[in-house]
Amino acid sequence: MGICLEVLFIFALGMGNRGLYEHSKIMLPMAALFAIHIMPVAQGIPDSLAGVAINEILVALLLVGVGMGALGMYQDFKANDGEPPTRQRAGKLLFSSWILIGVLVNLAPVGEWLMLLSAWNSKASPDVPHPNSGHDFYSKLSCPWLGRIAAAFALFNVFMYAFDVYAEAQGARWRSPFSRHGPALWQLARMPYPDVESKFYQMPERWLEATGECFVLCIGVSWLVTAMFNPGIFRDNILRSIVGYNNLCVGFDSPPARYVAMPLMVLQAVMAARYSYLDTIRLKATRAYLSNFQFQLGYWANTIFAVWMACFPMLLVITAEFDSWTSTKIHLFLFMATLFIMWAMIAGNVVEAPELELGTKVWFGLFTMHTFLLPVVGVIDVLSFHPDLKPEEIPSIRHEFPHPPIPWPVVAYLDYGWTLAAVRSRCVGARIVRWESAGEGDCSV
Repeated sequence: MGICLEVLFIFALGMGNRGLYEHSKIMLPMAALFAIHIMPVAQGIPDSLAGVAINEILVALLLVGVGMGALGMYQDFKANDGEPPTRQRAGKLLFSSWILIGVLVNLAPVGEWLMLLSAWNSKASPDVPHPNSGHDFYSKLSCPWLGRIAAAFALFNVFMYAFDVYAEAQGARWRSPFSRHGPALWQLARMPYPDVESKFYQMPERWLEATGECFVLCIGVSWLVTAMFNPGIFRDNILRSIVGYNNLCVGFDSPPARYVAMPLMVLQAVMAARYSYLDTIRLKATRAYLSNFQFQLGYWANTIFAVWMACFPMLLVITAEFDSWTSTKIHLFLFMATLFIMWAMIAGNVVEAPELELGTKVWFGLFTMHTFLLPVVGVIDVLSFHPDLKPEEIPSIRHEFPHPPIPWPVVAYLDYGWTLAAVRSRCVGARIVRWESAGEGDCSV
């Protein structure tokens, strides 16, 4: 969490104090959680080395910084006549709170390192675990995967925050889930359909954003449920035996998480179908400006994407299990097919775009590389997984340490890298479909 705060701090201050109001919505709550989560283990290092309640003082100062920031946000809000000052410079109080939090977050590890390095206290030994290690509040919860999930979401938050900074630099705040309008799911829930006798602007990419957000929500909830009720699956599952690591499917492949994931995946399919519908309308509205190749690629990619996403929840029906090698291979190949279908849908938008930014070209190149390399290494590992064993004998090797031909860090990098690149896909395209009043029933771009 400290590292994540550090990254957020660097990103924000790299832009100066303009826009800190919006970024404070992310930074201040995370700083408060960072401070509070120290309390159950506050009696460890450096308290025991210094003989002073250093950790408690750090927590108190961090919370003071968070309080200052909240007060600064309120002052900036009032000074802007009740409107979020998204593009204005932060006031002195809000800016000072960021500086205080940044200093404290950096002071803690540096101070602890200096204490261990110095001969000031003879009990400081970097090679001997602290006596309280493994006996703290969090260890007693007996659920280490909760910490890993929290770390994964914190890192995802950093990724999305960097995306937010990029979107703001491009002058496209609508593309960011952290804009004042909120995530796409929230925006669509507030206004899912047009009011009578009013213009209604529909941005197809917002439905694509909502599709991705729904999938991320599905993964997060499923992994949390699995960590609480079925944590053993993280150590004993056939996907880990094949490729050597836990991919995203592990969190929702087993009950009871599967029962929670299914309705979310169905909702994801609805969002994807709505995006495909609106983007196809936009394609037909701009038919005169597109070549036949651009139109046909976009049209068929949208159609296949919508149909495939309706079938995507089958991943929770045909699962990866030791007891069924056939269903495991089908499960994996269904997922790999999803990579190409997603790529084709996004490629349609890229080809259709009249102009591409350099960042989009770099991203699409990386996304293409991940899309075509991941299935290759995945198929190699699947086909090399004990080819001499009969399917009914697969459960006999469930506790063996995996030795896939492609090292697991390579596959994991391509797997998780593809997921992050797919989340970035929301930035492609920014055109709007405008629905006129209900009586006219036409649309324009």
